[in-house]
Amino acid sequence: MIFPLAFVGALVIAVLVMHPKMPNEPVAAATTSAAAPDASNKARSAAAMMAQDPLPQLLAQEDRVLEERTRYLAALEAAYRAEPVESQWAAVTERALVDVSRDDALAATRIKPDAWSVQCHSRSCKMSAVFGDYDDAQDWANFFLTGTGGILAQAELSVRRDVDGTTHVLIFGARR
Repeated sequence: MIFPLAFVGALVIAVLVMHPKMPNEPVAAATTSAAAPDASNKARSAAAMMAQDPLPQLLAQEDRVLEERTRYLAALEAAYRAEPVESQWAAVTERALVDVSRDDALAATRIKPDAWSVQCHSRSCKMSAVFGDYDDAQDWANFFLTGTGGILAQAELSVRRDVDGTTHVLIFGARR
C-alpha cells in the first residue's frame, strides 16, 4: 500500500508529539520549520542517547572479562610449565589423546587441524591445534573433548581467532 508523502509526514509528527515521556528525557517537539536545533538541545540529546546506549558499558565489561581470561590462561600455562614430567604417565596419556584425535567419530566430521600437538607432564596436559576456520575449530574441540572423558578429569578450553585469520585451540587437561 502506498501512502501519500503528506500523510507519512503527518504521521511522523503525530508520533513525535504523542511519544510517552521517558524519565529524565524531554519529548521531541514537533516542528514544521526547517530550523536546526540549537547547540544546547543537541548536547542534551547526545547526552541522553549516550546515557541510554549500553554499548560502551558492555564493551568495557567484555574487555575486563577478556583480561581476566587471559590472566587465567597465563596462570594455567605457568603451572603447567612449572610441573615436572612423569615420563611413564605422560607418554601413555599423550598416546591416548592422539588416539582420541584419530577416533572414528572425530574422523567422521572430516575436520582436521592444520597443526596439532599434545604434551603431558605429571598432572596435566597441554593440547594445541590450529584451524583455518573458526567453526571447524569449535566443532573439533567439542568432539575431541567428548572423547577425553576417560583420560582427563577436567579440561579448560580456549578458542581464539588470531590476526592472521587462523583459529587457535588451546586445551589444558587435568590428570584423572
